[in-house]
Amino acid sequence: MSRNFFLLLLLCVKLTLYGQHHEISAKLLPQNIIEGKVVYRLFGTSSPLKLKLTANGYANANTMLADSLLNDCNTGLHFSKENERGKYEMLEWKINGEVVTPEYNETKEIATFSFTKAINELTLECNYLLKLPALFNDLGYSNGYTMLTHWFPEVLNTHSDLTEVSITLPDSIAVFTTVAHKTMKGDGHYTIAYQDTMPINSILISSLHADTIQVESKSGKEYTMILKPGARQISESKLSEFLRVVDLNAKYQQGKTNYLIDDKPIKKLHGITMMPHSLIKRKPRSIYPVYRYTDKGNHMVGLYYSNMFKAGQKVHVILNPHFSFKNDFTWRLAVGGNYITKKSKITLITPSLTYSKFHYFTNEKDNYTLAYHRISPSLRLKFKGRKWLNFNYVHILERNALYTAEGIEFNTLPSSLYRLAFQQESRKPLSNLVWWTELDHLRYKTVLGEEKMFTKFTTSIKNSWKISTKKNFQLRLFAAYFLQNDGRESSNFSDFITKGSIALIHQGQNDYAYDELFVARKNQDGIFDNQVSSKGGGFKNAPANTSSLGESNDFAYAINCTWDFFAPAHDTRAFVFGDWGGYRQWQGDAWKMKNLYSAGLGFTLKDKITFYLPLINHADINQNYRDNDLGFLKRWSFQFLFKDYYSGRN
Repeated sequence: MSRNFFLLLLLCVKLTLYGQHHEISAKLLPQNIIEGKVVYRLFGTSSPLKLKLTANGYANANTMLADSLLNDCNTGLHFSKENERGKYEMLEWKINGEVVTPEYNETKEIATFSFTKAINELTLECNYLLKLPALFNDLGYSNGYTMLTHWFPEVLNTHSDLTEVSITLPDSIAVFTTVAHKTMKGDGHYTIAYQDTMPINSILISSLHADTIQVESKSGKEYTMILKPGARQISESKLSEFLRVVDLNAKYQQGKTNYLIDDKPIKKLHGITMMPHSLIKRKPRSIYPVYRYTDKGNHMVGLYYSNMFKAGQKVHVILNPHFSFKNDFTWRLAVGGNYITKKSKITLITPSLTYSKFHYFTNEKDNYTLAYHRISPSLRLKFKGRKWLNFNYVHILERNALYTAEGIEFNTLPSSLYRLAFQQESRKPLSNLVWWTELDHLRYKTVLGEEKMFTKFTTSIKNSWKISTKKNFQLRLFAAYFLQNDGRESSNFSDFITKGSIALIHQGQNDYAYDELFVARKNQDGIFDNQVSSKGGGFKNAPANTSSLGESNDFAYAINCTWDFFAPAHDTRAFVFGDWGGYRQWQGDAWKMKNLYSAGLGFTLKDKITFYLPLINHADINQNYRDNDLGFLKRWSFQFLFKDYYSGRN
């Protein structure tokens, strides 16, 4: 229901507070204005007398409340527009019937009355008009709901025992919930009793009545489900299974026992956990069907098993086999767990073991498919202060085809990777800095049977600044150097010949550790070759896979930046990107330092997939496009935003 329709229905709200010598009344008017009066009768009052005007904190982004919200990473008020803000439009004060004017602090969030001596009995009266803000915190309006919290001036350093609030509402208005000890209703009249440990002014109202369902979960815990009229009904079986998930999910356990079922987005509701219908699903399954495509028309079906939905599982298991009509079989197994430590600098220990067998190349002409096996035990340590240390060993077996005079010979090339990685994150209200560094040591065998090795150091620093509640500007610095490399002076950069080349453009054909889930990998042809990754130098281009463009066996660096210019939702945005970098290559008998740059447009959909269109490129990139007849449509690239458990550095 629109806000205007809600305001037409909302004729008036009258509240009377009966407690220790206090009276409060209020009326909600159109245009989200509250006309109210508060009367405090105080005894033994000493100077100074201070009142908190919380609602004035919504006046702009420079108030004490705005600073407090920003410190809690709530940026809504900081980036708010003028028509979304609120404040007291009028304040009139009287003490014992005489008009007085208090002293205000700079932001008018504190009013102070000073007396020459203590007053035995004092009556403080305030008449006010309050413009409600949009719902940034716990006062305001949003999508047909109005949250009333701290909507009147409050005397500081006072104490009240059990307090009752009497609310009379028109038939079209309903109180959904309050942070209260007890609520009674009769003929549109609400009487709410508050304990002294609870706020006496937290009320959620709406223009529509709601059906309230008391449900007991399988664990025995009771929940209040609030269902708006006209909403799709929920079967008892679905509701019961949903509450079972609520019991197991720590995110929902932190909420209150009131769950509101509504598909409208609500910024924040105090004491309520918002539940769209999409979250009320059937019982989470441990096994469900999956689909996979591995390029060259290879469609695969399989199943995914996980015990991570079950409570009390100290060891998590994931099993993911795939079968295809071409008699291919691939699968993945992951075993691991998270173990919390106490009284230690290490707060979390995550050991894991993963095994995967996937295909990386299909030759349709000679009718064969090459697969790789990847076995990786790892140990991840989380430290206080958002720091992580990863110890990782990766053993890879690649099946390889070697063409000889006698025909095609198949052999297996082993490689062993030893990896130490450190990551540190620094979160601030308007920025997020991530520093990541990694040391890789790889021992491998080439297609010619040669034993080789390298040691590579990689580091990156990425900072993201908020420019609105949904938009960001991101800058990333990247550098990598081979401390030791048997193939440093090779002019070949293929993972078949010289593994581990630093790649400014990270794709399946140079992902030597098989860290990521690429649909197409080495020496394939087709649109799936255009899948890129943000690792390496972070360039978004998709050149021909036989190119040495942007690759080095020695040293490379890059700078990447993105700027969101359109963001209809937090997980959907359009942006401008720019990449610039350099890399060192051995050519002939000399080293050459080369540069690359690229810029264009990108679009991220639901944080699931991102599309890139490079528009301005270095001459070497454009020459690669022309040499390989890559037209406009073939220059697009894309990135799947996988979030996969126990699958390397994803």
